[in-house]
Amino acid sequence: MKRLFVILLVAAALGPAGPAAAQIGAGGGPRYPYQSNPIDQAVRDAQRPLPRLPAAPPPAVRYVPEQRFVDPGTRNVIVVPGHEERRLSDTQVTVPPLTGYGPGGPVAIPGGDRPPADVRPTP
Repeated sequence: MKRLFVILLVAAALGPAGPAAAQIGAGGGPRYPYQSNPIDQAVRDAQRPLPRLPAAPPPAVRYVPEQRFVDPGTRNVIVVPGHEERRLSDTQVTVPPLTGYGPGGPVAIPGGDRPPADVRPTP
């Protein structure tokens, strides 16, 4: 009877130690039983994605390289020299007056507001 009493006493003393050790050390939970652990907070901050930056605005002035067009009236190739265009909106730019060159000599190209160079079919 004494042996049974000793065994029950030892089992009662060692029984609660198992869950308490699991709370503090092992497992996938926090390293310490505190809510605001600085190490865990630093790990969460390091794994958080960076905020996205807004898109850069388009440049106000854009350089357009030399272009070649076919004049529909004479069917000759006209070379328009490189120039800068000033942006008015997403669909309009201001083009300066230009002098194009073709087989018949210089060709005057009037300036004004037009669509951007990459979408317009003529100078």
